Amino acid sequence: MEPVGACLVSKALDRVIERSLAKALSVGWRHVKWYPVTLTKRNERVRASFSSFLRVKDESARYLLVQNLHRPDFYGPIGGTHKYFVSRAQPYLDRIEYTPDYAISSTDTKRDLRGFFSRKHTASFLQWFANNRDAVRESERECLRRELKEELTDENDIALPDDIQLDEVDFAPVRSFLEKSRLGSGELNLRLFAIFDIVPDSRSARILHDYLVELTHECLVWADADDIDFGRTRSGIAVGHVAQLFIRDGLSRPDFPHYRR
Repeated sequence: MEPVGACLVSKALDRVIERSLAKALSVGWRHVKWYPVTLTKRNERVRASFSSFLRVKDESARYLLVQNLHRPDFYGPIGGTHKYFVSRAQPYLDRIEYTPDYAISSTDTKRDLRGFFSRKHTASFLQWFANNRDAVRESERECLRRELKEELTDENDIALPDDIQLDEVDFAPVRSFLEKSRLGSGELNLRLFAIFDIVPDSRSARILHDYLVELTHECLVWADADDIDFGRTRSGIAVGHVAQLFIRDGLSRPDFPHYRR
C-alpha cells in the first residue's frame, strides 16, 4: 500500500478504535451500581487494568493461545496490558493519586497501566484512557506490536521471519469489553479487554498472519470454540476467560476454568 493510503487507513482505524473503546467504557461505568459519584463510596478503592489482545484463527476454526508468563498453567490470547509514558502520564496519575499494583512485579510489567485510584475518579480515568490525548499511553497497535515481540521472541525464542516489519502491521478492532468484579479483598475491579484482528493490507501483515497460523511451539496451543467456552482444552490445558471475546460479546465464565470430567 502507498504511504498516503496507509496513513489514511491508519487514521480511520484510530477513529474506529476510539469509538469502540468509548462505547465499552461508557456502558461499563454508567451502570448505577458502579456510578463514580456515588455519595457513599466516593473514596472506595478501584483497581483498573486495560489490555489489548490479538485474535488469530486458522482454517479449522481454532484460535491461537500462548502460555501466560506469570501463570504458566494458563493459556490466553497474545497481548497484554498497555504501558504508559511516564513523562506525559505521571502528572495526571499523580492528580488522581494513582498507585501501581505491585502484585505482579517484574521487568516486563514496569509501567503497566494496572493500578488503584479512588472511585470518584473512575469516569475521569476511563475518559483519559479512551481519549489518549498527547499520547500518554501506548496506542493499541503499539501495545500489540510490542506484545507480539515480547511473548514470541523475547520470552519463548520464537523468531519472527526477517521479512516481517511489525511497524507495517495494523489491527482492526473486533470488540471491547469492560469487566466489572470484586477482588478477594472486596475492592472494585475494572478490566478492559480489547480484541483485534490483523489487517491484511500490507505484505508484512499477510506474512505475519500466515506465519502465526502455521506456527507450532510448546508455549502455544490451538483451541476451538468449545474449549474456549468451557475453559479447558480436551487435553486439560486451562484457557483464560478473555479468549471468550474471540467468539462472543461478553464473558460467561470466571477466569479460572472448570475441570473436564
